[in-house]
Amino acid sequence: MLGVSLKAPALDAYGQMALDEAVLESASGEPLILRFYEWEGGPRDPMRPHGATFGYFQPYEEAVRGLESRGIAVIFPVARRTTGGGLVIHDSDITFSLVFPWSRLASPMLVYKGMHRGIHLGLKGQGIASRLWTPPMPSAGPISDCFAGPSPMDLVDEGGRKFLGGALRRHKGVGLYQGSFRLEGFAASREVLKRAILDGLSLEWQTAFMPKEADADLLDTAARLRADRFATDAWNRKR
Repeated sequence: MLGVSLKAPALDAYGQMALDEAVLESASGEPLILRFYEWEGGPRDPMRPHGATFGYFQPYEEAVRGLESRGIAVIFPVARRTTGGGLVIHDSDITFSLVFPWSRLASPMLVYKGMHRGIHLGLKGQGIASRLWTPPMPSAGPISDCFAGPSPMDLVDEGGRKFLGGALRRHKGVGLYQGSFRLEGFAASREVLKRAILDGLSLEWQTAFMPKEADADLLDTAARLRADRFATDAWNRKR
């Protein structure tokens, strides 16, 4: 299966959501498109994030309260995703997306298991320990903050701390996975961890990802989606 590692300009949170949607809508055949987000504004810290994203079904005010409870002034984009899940703060995290063929026979849990199993193996190849988390008892319900605790098939470190979570959407037989990898507690560099993600997804899908620049048509579509949907109150405050 063909794999593409898509390169795109630095964007804000609205633009990142719009570009993922543009890639998903344009995908056909047997797509496998990996993209590591580049963020506007250079390196950030937890109190000055690039932005935040929250799940499609989550109320906007709940996401804002989650930020304010940390003492974070909301002076940056807070963008609703098309995928599910809870609040994710994008500061120093490795944020990435994968567009992939999604068989009708594959449940979301199997998709998560495959994605995270692959990344687990990629980390193992770099000498970094991790494990897939299985809950000791059924979940009490959705978690409004993505990193408040692990969900089934999330990746955790040896101490049980969640460091990778993702959210999914299926559209016309094509899937979108949006992932956030927290760097806290890792001695490895950002580039080594990105390499582990790339290698792990290559193993899981048995493909090599070839670098490709996003073309002008795709970027124009993303810019239109940003302006017409993802940066609007009608979208972000719809719940």
